[in-house]
Amino acid sequence: MLPSDARGASCARGQAYSVVSDLARIRLAYLAEILSIKLLAGQGRTKCGHCFKVWLLMRFYLDNCIFNRPFDDQSNTRVRLETEAKLYMQQCIKEGKAELVWSYILDFENDQNPFEEKRTAIDKWKKLAVVDIEETDMLKKRADSYVAHGVKAKDALHVSAAIAGHADYFVTTDDRLLNKLCEMTEIQAANPVDVVGGI
Repeated sequence: MLPSDARGASCARGQAYSVVSDLARIRLAYLAEILSIKLLAGQGRTKCGHCFKVWLLMRFYLDNCIFNRPFDDQSNTRVRLETEAKLYMQQCIKEGKAELVWSYILDFENDQNPFEEKRTAIDKWKKLAVVDIEETDMLKKRADSYVAHGVKAKDALHVSAAIAGHADYFVTTDDRLLNKLCEMTEIQAANPVDVVGGI
């Protein structure tokens, strides 16, 4: 399910993110399977006591740390779970069940990546984006307002690009950023596990 209070869940996660057990990993797989069934059925009914919202062309903005998650140490349970959630979201994008927003700041950060394999793998996702956001005065002005609230400059540009691209969710694994964004109302920010699993 894609909960309306995902932003609040992300804030709580940012404040105290405990190591996720293998049981949580199994739960994610179960929820992903249920979501797949829902998508095929095109329904949003209640099942097994849980209320699921149809994930129909939901639009996501994934920041640079999300795109790099599969390249991080997968022996860490949190990293592995976030990677699985991210890969599931990307599979939905590939299958046309969700939309991806890209931006010039993603291009800029990816170009700075010293590892060619990572750069190439991430750059391929640009072709699947439904919109590629370029820098505008309005975007920079909005970014400046986020910086004034303590958000780092590059992060503020990512968030502003997500808003300009009409993303439903700004997805990141950066707890500090999630804590900052939980105070904002222009866009819902969430950890990928929160988005996919509704944890």
